[in-house]
Amino acid sequence: MPTPTIRAGELERMPAYLGEGDDPTKVPYIASGEQPREQGFLLRTDDISDETLAIAIAHTHGMIQMIDDAVGRLLVALDDVGVLDDSFVLFTADHGELLGDHGLLRKGPPPYRQLLQVPLVLSGPGIRAGTSLDALTSHLDLFATIASLLGLPAPATDGTDLKPLIDGRVADVRDFLFGEYHPRRDPCLYNQSIISKEWRFTRYPNQPAWRELFDLREDPWEHWNLFPERALGAQARALSAVLDRRLPPQPLMVNEVLGAY
Repeated sequence: MPTPTIRAGELERMPAYLGEGDDPTKVPYIASGEQPREQGFLLRTDDISDETLAIAIAHTHGMIQMIDDAVGRLLVALDDVGVLDDSFVLFTADHGELLGDHGLLRKGPPPYRQLLQVPLVLSGPGIRAGTSLDALTSHLDLFATIASLLGLPAPATDGTDLKPLIDGRVADVRDFLFGEYHPRRDPCLYNQSIISKEWRFTRYPNQPAWRELFDLREDPWEHWNLFPERALGAQARALSAVLDRRLPPQPLMVNEVLGAY
């Protein structure tokens, strides 16, 4: 598998913790003989060999194949009992993974597209096969959407019914997506993001110097943080103002982590 493309110097324009990576003094729990504990999160690919990165990528694709095979068996089982054509099948994921993207491995606080953009595949009665949509959607929409597809009432939530989008009656259901990361240990890593089809802006309320701004039209895979460029300060302030109105900062208390598995 080829490794992802990295733009030279991209991490130097990002919040400092991304350039630091994981703590090199920590000993992997397998080698230490102890029970697994939280060892950090992101790992810089500069700190591992090309062979190790290739193995990580291959293993991840192997797991994806395993999931694909399992979904296939599920669809065959539904068909065998004669209910596939009457069933709604929804496939999604909780998060993505950095596999060398941006020179990083695993996952962590930064809201890179590789971590946030996950599949949402839906089939069932009345759903147009082979249709691909690029609207801004969220896991928050699933409850209202499933209830609507089943003809059931649903209480008001922060999500939106996607059935009009699925039916082709509308092209979009929102102008912005919002995201928030609450750290386990370091309060500086608490961050909030606002995402449109054109921009992604991220702020770290406990670390005012850390900001991220990406032009998704010119840089869809977020290789070049534009926040250091003063000419775009007005754009960043406008998006931050929307965050102030829609998602005011609410840092939670950070407790000591005794162990993470």
